[in-house]
Amino acid sequence: MQPTAFPKGGDRREPNATGSASRRRRDADVGQKAPAPPLNSQPDVAARHWKIDGVDIGDSLERALEVCEAAFDAIVDKSADGVMVVDHQGTICFANSAAESMLGRSTGELLGEHFTIPVVPGKTTEIDLLKKGARQRIAEMRVVSTWWQGNPAFLATLRDVTERKQAEDQAREAVRRRDEFLAILSHELRNPLAAISNAVTVLGSCELDSQTFEKARGVIERQCGQMTRLLEDLLDVSRVTRRKIELRKECLDLCGVIAEAVDAVRAQVDAARQTLVVQTAAVPIAVDADPVRLQQILVNLLSNASKYSQAGDPIELSAGIEQAEAVIRVRDRGVGLSPEMLDAVFEPFVQLGSSLDRSEGGLGLGLAIVDGLVRLHGGAVRAASAGKGKGSEFCVRLPLSKCEPKSRHRRTVTRTDGPLRTLIIEDNVDVRSMLKTLLEFAGHQVEIAGDGVRGVEMIELQHPDVALVDIGLPGLNGYDLARRIRGDKDCRDVFLVALTGYSQPSDKQRALSSGFHAHLAKPVDLEQLRQILALVRDSKRTSDLG
Repeated sequence: MQPTAFPKGGDRREPNATGSASRRRRDADVGQKAPAPPLNSQPDVAARHWKIDGVDIGDSLERALEVCEAAFDAIVDKSADGVMVVDHQGTICFANSAAESMLGRSTGELLGEHFTIPVVPGKTTEIDLLKKGARQRIAEMRVVSTWWQGNPAFLATLRDVTERKQAEDQAREAVRRRDEFLAILSHELRNPLAAISNAVTVLGSCELDSQTFEKARGVIERQCGQMTRLLEDLLDVSRVTRRKIELRKECLDLCGVIAEAVDAVRAQVDAARQTLVVQTAAVPIAVDADPVRLQQILVNLLSNASKYSQAGDPIELSAGIEQAEAVIRVRDRGVGLSPEMLDAVFEPFVQLGSSLDRSEGGLGLGLAIVDGLVRLHGGAVRAASAGKGKGSEFCVRLPLSKCEPKSRHRRTVTRTDGPLRTLIIEDNVDVRSMLKTLLEFAGHQVEIAGDGVRGVEMIELQHPDVALVDIGLPGLNGYDLARRIRGDKDCRDVFLVALTGYSQPSDKQRALSSGFHAHLAKPVDLEQLRQILALVRDSKRTSDLG
């Protein structure tokens, strides 16, 4: 851009931050010698009179120029981006109000100062914005070459990108945690799979005594249980974060749930050679809670305390009433928490340690599930620790109930004799084969079908007592199968059980509304299946007697 001549000697006025360009220049010149003619003015041109058809238009041009410059001033001053002009010696010649605010300076204070940050045309850099009494922010600076009062200069624009950089950092952290989680998940799944694979190889050996058989069977049972718990944790944390868990609240005594939770973790604590000390109030502590989920909260806290404590360490659980709230505290003398982990520990996939040995195991979901479940109950959970190596305390607060707690009886399984005619409708060959074997071991008569259409045909032909039906069947899915069977008056007495990997509460509701009597998630809890079969057997026996 070349220096431009203006009519009547009017110099080229530059935009500024505190008013019109011409006024700011006059303010800057107070108390100084009269300035030399601007570098971008040419006296021989400025003295001319501009005429068109004999009419002098110089005044009109100058007024038009003033209007344009005023509009430019307003645009630059109202811009959220900082705008600065820096000459080749590094002196700030112009700064708008946004630039002054970003750099923590008052009006006009930047003019004439030396800009210490290198400016390179065509480059984009990030600079820290340090303002006294304010948190640090980040600006993106872009530089291009320009002219100022007839001299070459640099035009620098500053844009506050603090929020964008924070979002980028959070996204990178989320990706890092995701990758770490996937690595941990791979480890946690491969270990039980390796054990199961080895046990299967042992079972295939020609020379197999009863002791070795039982050892291999126990390995498979334990590792399948571990994989099931991992899957349930993944599903639970998803349900909790999306608030999709359906709580079945009842008025109950917190002390009774504590006793059940202690029983559930007793084997883990004993295996670690730790001691568990429990102190509860002498009177009932009434809370409105889902007993299953409340026990899950307590089990997760106690398991976590055991996992991060050494052999011989005590684990303390206390419960009482404080300020009209039920308060549960779980204390340990284990690895402790650093200050920055006190809140972060409740985030999904956060691990207290990331050593390669993975001796503690787990996916870092237990405390996230605790936090979500406590919130759903209208309570709060907090972590406290004196620091690393000094143990931790987790405190849960729940609202008290005004109702009288009901006494809870532990459920027992009723077992009755007599085989059932059972049909398994499942497209996975291994699943239906093993389930058929288990049911035949239990004395039931079992038939199988590999798709939905064949399943309907066999139900209509054989009228089994029970049909265990997969949902994701080829040809005809489980929901449509159930509707068709329910629409056939000759088959309405067949007890339909949905046997599926779809295990969300909405999936269960959909199964029941489609005509199923019961819903079981894979892998099947054999004790639940036994209870369902016992219920069918008792119902059949009552019907036969009637």
